[in-house]
Amino acid sequence: MMRARNALLATLLVVGLTTPALAQKPVKIGVLTPLSPPGDAAAGQFIVRGAKMGAEEVNARGGVLGGRKIELVIEDDSGTPEKGSAGFRKLASQDQAVAVVGQFHSSVMTAVQVLAEQFKVPVFSTQASARQVTEKHLNFTFRTHVIDPDRCVMWTRWAKERGFKRAALITARHWRVRR
Repeated sequence: MMRARNALLATLLVVGLTTPALAQKPVKIGVLTPLSPPGDAAAGQFIVRGAKMGAEEVNARGGVLGGRKIELVIEDDSGTPEKGSAGFRKLASQDQAVAVVGQFHSSVMTAVQVLAEQFKVPVFSTQASARQVTEKHLNFTFRTHVIDPDRCVMWTRWAKERGFKRAALITARHWRVRR
């Protein structure tokens, strides 16, 4: 939740520095995250909660850009690049979101970052950790999470420093059957 909150606050900073103040219309920020299978819906719920906490905190302090409130527009990407792309298009074009946060799955992030460049709408990943997400150094792609190779180095160093000789890893893997 803290990553989602921090991503939202970082988004607000970018928006606050780049968007001209307009009347008192709310500033719309998209939250595109998995809320249903095959994506990690539990993680998506945490991301939404974190984004809501961040928006409430900013709104309680008077909003942004001279008093404009933050309005979150939430979309379910189901953890699939196809739904993620459709959700991003909707957020950027129909909902007029000035930024999008919440990408959990790297596959979704790599799909929507192409659209972020096209629409010129910043996208902030809260969990996508694949190296390729940021190795292209795109202008509208940001992340708040360490990349996989760095995470592996940190865990390996931690285990060696504590004298572990063996390690086991138990993971949950979501398999999709394609027909």
